[in-house]
Amino acid sequence: MRKADDSGKSAKLSARRAGTIPWFIIRKGRRVERDIFVFAREDWGTAPERARSLARSLAGAGRRVFYFSHQFIDSPTPGYQIDHPERNTPVFRISLHLKTVGHLEPGRLSDAQRSQAEHGLAALIRDFSALSTISLVLQPDWYQLVRRIPNSYRIFDFSENGEMAGDDKSELTDPVERILADADLVTASTNDLRSFAARYNRQVVLVESNAAGILSAIDDIRMPRVSVIVLSFNNWHLTQACLESVLERSDYPDLEIIVVDNASTDETQIHLRELARKYPLLRTVFNSENIGFAAGNNVGLSLATGDYLVLLNNDTVVTQGWVLTLRRHFQDIPRLGLLGPVTNNIGNEARISTSYTDPDQMPAEALRYTLSRMGQVCRMSNAAFFCVMMPRSTYERCGPISEDYGRGFFEDDDYCRRVEAAGLGIACAEDVFVHHHLSASFSKLNDKIRRVLYERNKEIYERRWGRWIPHFYRS
Repeated sequence: MRKADDSGKSAKLSARRAGTIPWFIIRKGRRVERDIFVFAREDWGTAPERARSLARSLAGAGRRVFYFSHQFIDSPTPGYQIDHPERNTPVFRISLHLKTVGHLEPGRLSDAQRSQAEHGLAALIRDFSALSTISLVLQPDWYQLVRRIPNSYRIFDFSENGEMAGDDKSELTDPVERILADADLVTASTNDLRSFAARYNRQVVLVESNAAGILSAIDDIRMPRVSVIVLSFNNWHLTQACLESVLERSDYPDLEIIVVDNASTDETQIHLRELARKYPLLRTVFNSENIGFAAGNNVGLSLATGDYLVLLNNDTVVTQGWVLTLRRHFQDIPRLGLLGPVTNNIGNEARISTSYTDPDQMPAEALRYTLSRMGQVCRMSNAAFFCVMMPRSTYERCGPISEDYGRGFFEDDDYCRRVEAAGLGIACAEDVFVHHHLSASFSKLNDKIRRVLYERNKEIYERRWGRWIPHFYRS
């Protein structure tokens, strides 16, 4: 059995040299298919045949399958052990480190134990670049840990929990009811279980213990639509890097990209038309003049069809799975109205310390930070609109961005005050990083014009909301 923890040598390398793990589980680069995390009721050797059949079948269909055992490894440090329980089955058993001995219910962990389990899971995700996953939950006690995993589909298999749906429906516990309602997909092995689960979730399917059924069901999962609005003005090299990252790294099944161009005079419009022909999910709007940040974004917001709306500056580069990871926080936190990511460059507490100097170094450094904080948010008063997500309900309650601020400054603070007035929260997702060049357009204004614009807009803001409180950085 091989080991890995946050400070030691990774399990994948030592295991590969020992020949215990086939090459395909260590493959590098971009993958089309999501890896499968199976969160089991029992250890592999004692698990019901349905659980093992599902895992074997999914692995046989070419997926990397990681089977999480209920047998924890007694250790004071975060990490995991990985082994290959059946020589002819490409399924890999994971035993997380935990400061305890033997079998322990994941749903009954202390805060310290849960944190240790999360760090061990983060180490596995990092070591095997498992950045796009499907969490197949066979045991409800795992679900609170599953909710922390970034960019993961949540599937609850109700089949092994059928005893909770007997004649006395009061036997169904509150946590299971919430899991049924929260999951992206519920699978069941009988029509009776499917009918029962359909009371809580609209996406319930009858699945046999084979890959074809469950993979087909996964392909049919209906996720809320997300509209990403990018405002461009010249600087094609920045817009190109932004859009390429969104197209390659969003990894989301129902995405709409709307690019609103504010009358660029360089090659931007030519390239945007080429991209729109190549990618059907990308729509373009060309304004006849530069109408400013707020008005330009409002054009995109008015055209967006998404259940969630994202405003994204063209001088940004996103990271793998950013869309689903951001959206999960709205699913998990009631009355959250606005959410942004952490970043390398912004004028408030969303900025974190970074050391990379080359864009190619950014994803790895960002991953180290975000995995150590998966599932976490930081409450804040102002979300900077270089990248911000909101549910459509926030937009419907608070309306478009105020265009009184002209080319920019204070329009995002103004919107945050409206969100607060509506009784909604504002936060920063600690588990999503977006690179930001910062003020690609504003940097071309001379200092005098910037200062006049700043003072004018500050006065507008303070007439509406009272004294402006300057932003600050985290310590």
